[in-house]
Amino acid sequence: MATSEERGEIIRDIFNRIRARLDELDEARNKVLNDRRDLLSLCRKAMSLIHSGETLIAKKMAADIKERIKQIEGMCSDKEMFCLISGILRPVKQELVEVEVLLAIIESRTIPSPRDLGVGVISYALGLGDVIGELRREILIAISANKLELAEQLLKWMTILLEEISQLAYPDSLIPIRHKIDVGRSLLDKTFSELLFYKRSSSLV
Repeated sequence: MATSEERGEIIRDIFNRIRARLDELDEARNKVLNDRRDLLSLCRKAMSLIHSGETLIAKKMAADIKERIKQIEGMCSDKEMFCLISGILRPVKQELVEVEVLLAIIESRTIPSPRDLGVGVISYALGLGDVIGELRREILIAISANKLELAEQLLKWMTILLEEISQLAYPDSLIPIRHKIDVGRSLLDKTFSELLFYKRSSSLV
């Protein structure tokens, strides 16, 4: 039977290893937080390029972002670190989904799957929720250019995405998507009304 001194030595050894592990995780966390900041900035630049019509550059940026995510996660030494890093990168993955899916819609390509993008289903679904708002921006751009047929096609995509994510009736603790559904529904109604108003106004000219 261990003496009290031996038991004390055992617990001190355990906590020394805990501190060493936490130092390792904290160092990785700080590095990935910096990476996340840079990647989010790149995602937003890519989205801005899409709305400016610079889709080729946006596609290249999206590919670079995807590769950097893969490299960062590839450096994880074990499952515990992977879970930590993956959670930190979730906002980046959501924005990557936004960029890639919007590009696919604009270019009339097949919508990439979560597996295609290397993201989990939660990041993917949350990203799709945000695509609705980006489609609205594209519709307003199309309306301003009098491209009503394109605007109507994009409106159909808004409707499809909203219908699909609205079926994800899960707790917010699993996937916090209900707010995105409410926002998406409001944006769809507003965009439909604006497009209808513009079409009626155009027919009177």
